[in-house]
Amino acid sequence: MTRNKYKIVLIIGLNCGKRTYDLLNEFEQVEIISVHALSPKNSNNIAGYIDFGKIIKKDFFYYNKIDDVHKKLRNNKNIDLIVAIGISERPQLARVSRAATLVEKNKDYVS
Repeated sequence: MTRNKYKIVLIIGLNCGKRTYDLLNEFEQVEIISVHALSPKNSNNIAGYIDFGKIIKKDFFYYNKIDDVHKKLRNNKNIDLIVAIGISERPQLARVSRAATLVEKNKDYVS
């Protein structure tokens, strides 16, 4: 019996995001369905910023605010896991993660 791959979305920043991306790519049972990283034009004063658009080509998206990721993912029902690492917008990021799960989809605090 073949098992479906886990569909993962990455929201990454800094070199820890690069290491996470590389690690997850090694697993056969993982499919990275999209990668989101802060746009270079918003990276001033961020120590260790990496322009992931130069490294990752497939299914890669820049965002200006984390809410941009939320808007992109909120109707996607094929996500098994969201991995966010090296991101500084914590409160907004929690909303993105909750909104992308079916369990939390209809809650009043999920926009």
